Amino acid sequence: MKIDLNNKVALVTGAAQGIGFETAKTLCQAGAQVIISDINKAAGEEAVKKLQQENYNARFIYCDVSSDTDTTSLIDNIIKQDKSLDILVNNAGIICTGDIIDVSVSEWEKLFDINVKSVFMLTKKTLPHMMKNKWGRIINISSVAGEVGGGFLGNTCYGATKGAIMSFSKGIAREAGPYNITTNTICPGMTGTSIISENMDQEIYKKAIESIPLRQHAFPQDIANGILFLASDLANYVNGVTFNIDGGLVRY
Repeated sequence: MKIDLNNKVALVTGAAQGIGFETAKTLCQAGAQVIISDINKAAGEEAVKKLQQENYNARFIYCDVSSDTDTTSLIDNIIKQDKSLDILVNNAGIICTGDIIDVSVSEWEKLFDINVKSVFMLTKKTLPHMMKNKWGRIINISSVAGEVGGGFLGNTCYGATKGAIMSFSKGIAREAGPYNITTNTICPGMTGTSIISENMDQEIYKKAIESIPLRQHAFPQDIANGILFLASDLANYVNGVTFNIDGGLVRY
């Protein structure tokens, strides 16, 4: 069955590269009109250029997702120009490495502002439009770190933000469900993005791979495929779910 997102408007935050870019491209391929949002203006514009060269319907809007003003402007811009916002993918996020005793209060606050507060603000500002249309998809990108309390990078604080996203998503699934809006969470495991290449040395990487039953990390496209499913009509009755795409890393 071909997934058809024609006439759907999608916003993907943190979409200039990595999982966000692959998600934007995958949604475009399914026919959606995609807004790429990122704090890196040059990278965001380059990402849109790549998509437009393939004749995909995409455009870029700069946004600092931790800013109340920026997120309001972002949603207002989309509604004014596109008249709708059907799919929200809260992907933007940062990582914080190191033991808890080495993390400053300012680092903690920045981490929660970008990883958690942004999800709250964008969801809050998008929901009225989805409720009016009686249809919507909210897909929040968490992490297996939110389930196991960190990971190989010593990222306890990062894991705390991702755990908060999972809890928030379950609550929104209850609140928005009566309006035919689904809210789900994807928890990627180790994924081949710049976060790995910039933060993990080879010895730690080797140990991490050995802990994954499939013995390999995910690729951004693997995560994007899961997002596409949750955005589609195939997932009409999927709501409040935490969907692990981790190669079997987290086992209960």
